[in-house]
Amino acid sequence: MKKIIVLISVAAAALFAASSLSAQGKYGPDSTECIKYLSYYTEYYKQKNYDAALPNWRQAYKYCPPTSRYSMLSDGTTLLRNLIQKNQNNPVYKQQLVDSLMTVYNQRVEFWPKYRVSSLNNMALDMYNYLKDEPAKLLEGLNDVVSQTKAQTRPNIFLFQISTAVELYKSGMLDPESVINIYETGIQYLNEIKPKNDVEARSIEKTKTDFESIFITSQVASCDNLIALFTPRYEADPQNLDLSKNIVKMMSLTEGCMDNDLFLNAIQTVYTLEPSASSAYYLYRLYSSRGDVDNAMKYMEEAINSEESDATADAGYLFELAAFSFKNGKNAKAFEAAQKVVELNPEMAGKAYMLIGTIWGSTVCGGNEIERRAPYWVAVDFMNKAKAADDEGYWERELLRYANQRAGENIVLVQKTLRDNLIDIVRKTMESDTQMGIEKLARSILKGYNDIALWQARRIAQTEAMISLADAGDIAARSLDIPFVKTWAVSGLGNTRDSHLEMDGMTVEDDEPFQLIDCQMMYPHDGSMGAPAGEIINCACDCIRRPK
Repeated sequence: MKKIIVLISVAAAALFAASSLSAQGKYGPDSTECIKYLSYYTEYYKQKNYDAALPNWRQAYKYCPPTSRYSMLSDGTTLLRNLIQKNQNNPVYKQQLVDSLMTVYNQRVEFWPKYRVSSLNNMALDMYNYLKDEPAKLLEGLNDVVSQTKAQTRPNIFLFQISTAVELYKSGMLDPESVINIYETGIQYLNEIKPKNDVEARSIEKTKTDFESIFITSQVASCDNLIALFTPRYEADPQNLDLSKNIVKMMSLTEGCMDNDLFLNAIQTVYTLEPSASSAYYLYRLYSSRGDVDNAMKYMEEAINSEESDATADAGYLFELAAFSFKNGKNAKAFEAAQKVVELNPEMAGKAYMLIGTIWGSTVCGGNEIERRAPYWVAVDFMNKAKAADDEGYWERELLRYANQRAGENIVLVQKTLRDNLIDIVRKTMESDTQMGIEKLARSILKGYNDIALWQARRIAQTEAMISLADAGDIAARSLDIPFVKTWAVSGLGNTRDSHLEMDGMTVEDDEPFQLIDCQMMYPHDGSMGAPAGEIINCACDCIRRPK
């Protein structure tokens, strides 16, 4: 049946060639041979008999001009790819086939401009498939394709391009400037692509993320490299908005690269020519990194007050402003900003309340014992609000962690049965009433177990309440992206332990333990590092945390 089909086709082709003189121009001086072999290979190609199609295609390619039929060239790339696949173990012959494939692609691009973009994109994909062992040659070809197709380049080709460039850079075969230029061009074209639908839009965004990730993790864009490359460009054209935007973006993506004159000048250009919340925010980051608190707060407030930012963005800015203000000793401003966070974005209320609680916990008041402790109970109140605002239950789990793991650990000098009962009472009471004071907890203990003395109940209540307070402060410190130091502070009461008196005023990093005579404690009341009960029971010492 196949032979019959081929014979019929050949007869028809011959008839056509004899009757049409105009066809001779289209099919070249050997039009008869051209048409014959076009017909031969096409019939085999349609049946996916590529082995039989190939020799006939070679003859058609020999006799036919490239302009005779586009399918001859597009089918040819398929046939050559099939042959390349079969000759993976013959590198010399494989290379010859790859060269032939690229030649056919070039003819598609040259003689069929209608399909030029798709041909270039397909050629780039085949380059990546077959030239991986020759990265320099591969990159040259990919660069050429991208320079022609620009924003019409298939997105994944940009990934092939940047990854190949990074590979060459790491092997010492490509300078940083070339890689950075490839990144600049690639991200520009990716941003210019117009997606046809939501699926395509998400795909492009993922490609951009991957593209930037490859570049950033390559460490090509070191701060020194960026300064060396962009300083002369900026100095030559300081009012170039696009250039300044690119400098700002690349330097902001590079760790530790926002505290230099080039970044300052570039962001000032962006802010002057195109004021926005983002440019004001970048200025905030710059001045905050330089310790210029006043200018940093000024620009952050401009970002917040910008009409382009919505409530969610403003809440994020405000929380960062609150943390920055607290870090720099401006507690009133920090408190004000954190309160606004709660108003603008209830989803951030937990974080905001935890920050407010930490601000109160770092406040030192004079006066009597009650007055001195007042800020800490306010802190606990806000931390309980943080817990209540937490829909996912994180603060609930953390703030009640001691109730399940540590409550009652320090109830000693009683029988085991009594101890177990008391643990259960404390746990249940703390879970049901987070606003209780020491006396209320003591009464709850007495109500639950009548044989215990009031003084014992008060001692237990004080110990457990202080553990709760200490835990809450520890949780808050860990939840905020602020480096803290912590100071041991004795209560001022006459019954303070000698070992704790020696610790009074001792300051350490927040993640370091306090070193007592015979043990270590992360904070007063802490038993996680093996401190004995004698260092914990009835202790009224505080741990005062302050931004570093």
